[in-house]
Amino acid sequence: MSTNNLQKMTPFRDIFEEHVDEAALLWMLRSSSVSQSQTTQQKLAKLESRLHKHLAGLQVSPDDAWFFCSEAIERFEQIGEAFVMAVIAFESKTTSKIQIAIEKGMSNAETFKGLTAALGWLPVDISQHWIKRLLASNVLEHQHLAIAACSIRRDNPGEALEKILTQCQEHKPLYTRALRLVGELKQHDLLSILEPIVNQASRADNADDIFWASWSSVLLGQHAALTPLKNTVMTNGKHQSRAIELAFSALPIPQAQQWIEELAQDTQQICHVIQAVAVLGDSHAIDWLIEQMEDATLSRQAGEAFTRITGVDLEQQQLTQKRTQDKSDDENPDENDNDLLWPDREKIADFWQQIHPQFSPGHRYFLGHPLETTHLTTVLQRGIQGHRQAAAMALALHNPEHAYVNTEAIIPRVIQ
Repeated sequence: MSTNNLQKMTPFRDIFEEHVDEAALLWMLRSSSVSQSQTTQQKLAKLESRLHKHLAGLQVSPDDAWFFCSEAIERFEQIGEAFVMAVIAFESKTTSKIQIAIEKGMSNAETFKGLTAALGWLPVDISQHWIKRLLASNVLEHQHLAIAACSIRRDNPGEALEKILTQCQEHKPLYTRALRLVGELKQHDLLSILEPIVNQASRADNADDIFWASWSSVLLGQHAALTPLKNTVMTNGKHQSRAIELAFSALPIPQAQQWIEELAQDTQQICHVIQAVAVLGDSHAIDWLIEQMEDATLSRQAGEAFTRITGVDLEQQQLTQKRTQDKSDDENPDENDNDLLWPDREKIADFWQQIHPQFSPGHRYFLGHPLETTHLTTVLQRGIQGHRQAAAMALALHNPEHAYVNTEAIIPRVIQ
């Protein structure tokens, strides 16, 4: 009887299938949760703890685990299945299994995310060994995987990063991820490579390169690189929200207000105006935000912006209203609003009248406090995901030497 048939007949088949399916589902849930603004670190820690247990269950019999992972990836070529398969393969230290996991992981964009995430999940000794091997590969897709893993882990790939930036411009996924990594790692020694790209701002055919080179340059303290980002801020596109978060965290307040006024001229961009106002943190815009709470498609986003500036917990202060989702709410262009609270506009307006003397227009506020390192660090360590992401960006911009923390990284087991 073949090995495959023996494996299929294992009396523990249901257990292994459950471990694989649950681990894949948990990773998908975690991937979704890290991008939702209201997610707490406690929730992420619970998801990761459950995931650890299912992965540990698979390690009881690595060969059976591999078989059922292989079955799962054939049925569902998705992020969760690719993640579980890759973790099992890399932990097995079996080259043939790792090669298969990499091949399967590179089959589409979702499985690639799962494969990359596995390298972010694995212990340092395993991940760094394979990142080095992938960086040394002549296959550019392998180098892309390694650079993406370095981005997740905030690991420095060393001389390989400069080599990619100078020799691999034609492989766009690899090249743009490398441009992004320069800013994430605060690689000031590579700034000279970014400058010529930033200066090509008029080239529409090079938009992704220019965006990431400009994004990284700003993180490295080069605020002149904000100018090439203006068109991205003003135009609907895949980088718009990220550009807004960076630009309105870095622009001087008077210039930021000018950009907001320009953005507001397009009535289709109001949701992005709210985002920009929230990032800027000037209490001058609070009355306008309260007005936007009348519109069901903008209400929750405006309520979250109010909290981001003032630090007022709407639920704790009983400033919310009960409301069920209806079809008109589906017009909201921001899918991440689904976990936000429904603000009670009238109560918030009254509450603002009580607390507004605590705020001085023309100054930046974040959760009710001026931007300063101690406050930002506390939010980064203890806050919900949306606020942690904002704190990470503010800290990175406040000090060009400060690391740009990956708020989607795995929570250390000691914290869990």
